[in-house]
Amino acid sequence: MDLAELRIFRAVVHEGGVTRAAERLHRVQSNVTTRIRQLEEKVGTPLFIREGKRLHLTPSGQLLLGFADRLLALADEAAAVLLTCSTLGPAVEALSAPAPVLRVMAASGILGELLPGALNIARLEHLARIEGESFFTPDPVLRLAALLPSDPAAVETLSRKLKLSNADAERLVDLAGARERVVSYLSVKEMRKLSYWLGAARFKDRVFLKWAEDPKESNAVQWRALLSMAESFPRPKFPLSGRDVMLAGVPEGPLVGQILKEVEDWWVDADFIDDEFSLAERLKAVVQATAY
Repeated sequence: MDLAELRIFRAVVHEGGVTRAAERLHRVQSNVTTRIRQLEEKVGTPLFIREGKRLHLTPSGQLLLGFADRLLALADEAAAVLLTCSTLGPAVEALSAPAPVLRVMAASGILGELLPGALNIARLEHLARIEGESFFTPDPVLRLAALLPSDPAAVETLSRKLKLSNADAERLVDLAGARERVVSYLSVKEMRKLSYWLGAARFKDRVFLKWAEDPKESNAVQWRALLSMAESFPRPKFPLSGRDVMLAGVPEGPLVGQILKEVEDWWVDADFIDDEFSLAERLKAVVQATAY
């Protein structure tokens, strides 16, 4: 059974019948009747005695009502905690072993009411284990990203619901939409390229999540090496500017940025070549091919 069924069941009890419960829940009567029948089939016993239009609880119904009240109160309390947290620490970081707790919440339907989509509890579980075994400081936003689906729109909606800071919300949405190829066997050149375009922090976030998805424990050394390389990689400064493009004969306008981006792409693909002549020749070739 799920929380939606228990809410319908409790509404029927409190309203004394299906008609008033349907009105309160803004559902059609047939839907409420069907859900009650399905719930009775799940528990294997009648929950109500029907006397005309009035419904009275059976002993089994009385027993279920007690459990329903406690479960729904717990769900409401959990939602209130998450909705009033300005950070995710109390909600995620405080769980020393988050996956078992979340599995219980998922089985009871509580988690589905709080968080959207197909949740990846296994990825969160592995991330928490990585943090513990490698002595990384638990990161509550990264843990939530590990749990959530790869759906930027759904994650953006959740961020508003949880009243997250702009920085945390943007980080979660960014990770939900991440599509870069990040594998444990990235070459140094590939790592430098990704780290340059993403920045060290965003690259490391992706490494952690991909590591948490990797079932091969033997790859841990390679994942740790990627994190170390990203931390020690000084992001080089692209040596050209729009002024250089205009000095090459391109008039001021959108074409300047387009040419500059093409040359920068080449420079990054060449592993940040430190050769002024080669860079000047590339700029010249791009200008001739694009502007004339």
